[in-house]
Amino acid sequence: MKVRIIGHIPDEDFLTTNSKPWSLFFRTFKKRHEIVTSKNRNLKYDCLIVNSHSPKALKLAQQLCIPKSKILMIYWEPSVSYPKLHSKKIRNQYGRVYTPSKYWSKQMGGTYFNWPQVLLKDKYVNFKNWQSRKNKAVMILANKFSAVRGQNYSLRRKTWKIKDSDGNFAVDLYGASWNKGVYYDFLQFFGALRRTRFSDLDFSSWMYLGKMQKNYLGPKKNKKVAAEKYRINLVIENSSEYVSEKLFEAHLSQNIVIYVGANLASEGINPGIAIEVPPKISAIRDAIMQIQSLPPKEQFKLMKQQQVIARKESKTRFNELVLANLARTISKDLSIK
Repeated sequence: MKVRIIGHIPDEDFLTTNSKPWSLFFRTFKKRHEIVTSKNRNLKYDCLIVNSHSPKALKLAQQLCIPKSKILMIYWEPSVSYPKLHSKKIRNQYGRVYTPSKYWSKQMGGTYFNWPQVLLKDKYVNFKNWQSRKNKAVMILANKFSAVRGQNYSLRRKTWKIKDSDGNFAVDLYGASWNKGVYYDFLQFFGALRRTRFSDLDFSSWMYLGKMQKNYLGPKKNKKVAAEKYRINLVIENSSEYVSEKLFEAHLSQNIVIYVGANLASEGINPGIAIEVPPKISAIRDAIMQIQSLPPKEQFKLMKQQQVIARKESKTRFNELVLANLARTISKDLSIK
């Protein structure tokens, strides 16, 4: 069967990449199917797979009389980022959909697969080195914008409010697009606002736009190195719909992880992997204060407990395995008449 695959950029072919997880996806997929691209002289194929909604590719597929059952979509983006992608109008243009969120799968009638994660296997840090770390939290996340109900971006902008008993910032902030000013923030926000239906609007999403984050210490290319200076890692997902790579990447630095996002048990992840808190500044503050008050040996013990669980979970969720299995699942589904 001839298959065309669209990448994460709409209407552009997803070409074989040197990235090992995706190269394994293609290698697995090619065992049973031929992949064609727009470079082919006669662009004809029997199936279309898209990683992002692709109007032009859909139109061509319809011209080629490809049945809806052979037009597939892999969902990666949450509704708070791209609300239209999660609409029935878009969903109904595809015969099958595949999602790395059990919540999305239930909403769309899709096939679930694990979100591709990093494989945790580094040597454990010793107590002496770990004890020398700062007894405070780090958050390494970008300043993003959404006006959709359920977004957690505005929550990230409130973390400057969290202070310890001495009045010092309890969270050091790193990441992209912070402290760029009122004009930049509102420009980005209004772009997101235009994409949002009134019925989906979060009326508090504009809070703290343009706020200069005094706890911001700059962007960091190497998140792992930056986080290794701290004992606590605060992870705030984009929304509560899914568990992205952020949770497992936080464990690369062997931190105690505080997590705001999807219900871990509902997503099939052992909740012992992190301290789950609701999306409220007061709850995050309480969790940080509680951890900070523990003796270093108790903190270290808690970190190790989370690490053991995270490493076990990562063995069944690491990206190479997940993407190879996804290729097998899609390939099998394409064989069903």
